[in-house]
Amino acid sequence: MDARPDLYALLTRLRSAERDYDGRVERRLGIGTTDLAALRLIGRGAARDEIVRAVDLAGALTITTAAVSLLVDRLTRAGYVDRVPDPSDGRGRILCLTDSAQLAIRETDAPTYGAIRALADGIPDADALRFGALLDGVSVILERQLRA
Repeated sequence: MDARPDLYALLTRLRSAERDYDGRVERRLGIGTTDLAALRLIGRGAARDEIVRAVDLAGALTITTAAVSLLVDRLTRAGYVDRVPDPSDGRGRILCLTDSAQLAIRETDAPTYGAIRALADGIPDADALRFGALLDGVSVILERQLRA
């Protein structure tokens, strides 16, 4: 039988690798950490046919609406985000990724996250249940710390 893997070390390595990956994406796109998180949130919203407004980003990123306004201004100047009239009322603005942002994120994230999904999908069900319990438990611990 193989030696038991050091799961804590592997989780730490995973978190470090993800931070490094995001840093490379940020440098490639010429944006910061919060900017990348915003682009991904807007993109996920669009993929689910959800409207994303500045107030939605503020809540999801836990930053003020004033900070979101500056962030969106920055992403608009960079050519990554458009503010378009809200079709439900015509007064408000919704946030949409530009074609160049969609392409940049798709070229960067799609192969990486596709490979991760394929790897995860290949895990046998019994193992997936155990991995799921571990990952859920770690998430709960981290989420509780945010509220403390």
